[in-house]
Amino acid sequence: MAVSVRKVETDADHKVFFEFPWHIYKDDPNWTPPLLSMRKETLSREKNPAWEYLEGDYYIAWRGDEPVGTIAAFVNHRHNDTHDEKTSWFGFFESINDQEVANSLLKTAENWGHSHGFDLLRGPQSFTTHEDTGLLIDGFERPVLLMPYHHAYYQTLIENYGGLEKTMDLYSFKLAYDPVEFPKSRDYQVMKKVVQRIARQGNITVRSVSKKTQIADFGLVKQVYNSAWSDNWGFTPMTDRELDALIEGLADFFDPRLSAIVEADGQPVGFMLGVPDLNIPLQRAYPKPGTP
Repeated sequence: MAVSVRKVETDADHKVFFEFPWHIYKDDPNWTPPLLSMRKETLSREKNPAWEYLEGDYYIAWRGDEPVGTIAAFVNHRHNDTHDEKTSWFGFFESINDQEVANSLLKTAENWGHSHGFDLLRGPQSFTTHEDTGLLIDGFERPVLLMPYHHAYYQTLIENYGGLEKTMDLYSFKLAYDPVEFPKSRDYQVMKKVVQRIARQGNITVRSVSKKTQIADFGLVKQVYNSAWSDNWGFTPMTDRELDALIEGLADFFDPRLSAIVEADGQPVGFMLGVPDLNIPLQRAYPKPGTP
């Protein structure tokens, strides 16, 4: 049967769009389902603060009465203003292994962008660089928190759609830390010398975040974040509401022992907020629609 792509308009449509990843990845042992509440907030135009500067629509590909793919087509006005571009985006791209389905979805996103006056289509991204960004093309194992995961055939589907080509690589690194062996390594010795050299150049202090100072220290994180990331490719500064939402989300599973605030002459210049990999318990719990 021919493929048709229709905009999400009803509650029933939204339910299909929301639940489709559980259908497409149901036999994939590496896929980690998101928390239902987090997916709801991400897709919600009212609750997701990014929708203050986003404009777009959700679409579902159908073959008869069966959903076979999804996509979001949108514009990030804040990105375009920051980078002086006329770019539209696609995200939430999911598809069965069928080129006709993928072509129909991507063509819908491309047409949406053209109809709104944008001459470039980029993706996948859902919805900003602060969230799910990029297409997995190597390392098909359980992803760590905030890293994307897709079927291996997605790369072929997207590359076979004419006009799309890779624009940037995104890497995720894994480090196995051995508290006995690592301090003996050359990497540790080089790192130690660099830290000591920097410390001699000024009044540098490093401290952890405590429960007592958490609220104030998260304020310092907000102060540093946008400045520190300003020169990264594709970065768009977070709004105050986005930063507040990010910090509120981190606070639920934040471990002060994995944190560090760096100050130079009493002014914050860097931070590290380590968080446990939520994907490990999520994969075991396997939250899914319709379960309490």
